[in-house]
Amino acid sequence: MAITHIHSASLYVNDPDRAIDFYANKLGFELRQDEAFSYGEDAPTVRWIEVAPPGAQTAIILIKGYAGWSEDQVGKFGGISFTVEDTYATCVQLKERGVEFTEDPNPQPWGIQAQIKDSEGNVLVMVGN
Repeated sequence: MAITHIHSASLYVNDPDRAIDFYANKLGFELRQDEAFSYGEDAPTVRWIEVAPPGAQTAIILIKGYAGWSEDQVGKFGGISFTVEDTYATCVQLKERGVEFTEDPNPQPWGIQAQIKDSEGNVLVMVGN
């Protein structure tokens, strides 16, 4: 038995539809799953939403209403870093799509890094050449 890859990471969101729009239309991610579920008969219905870069193994789960979600958890540092081929070109494209940057591209020992904010205020990192 061995762990082979990371299936998913999670981000807390306030508006799942707005978050889907951001990840699908601004970042170009695939919407892999959007299913309603409930923990029991009297429990509220919530959604399991997975988005991911095209072809990626690892997905992001957009969470509202379960898994420790609370409004004060939304809009924090997401702890997620994306690999990009060309940080500068990617940033130009994302700025044209209206993505908000919290850090413009800058050289770091690990590559050219930039930070963006998603529709819910979560901060995400991009690193590339």
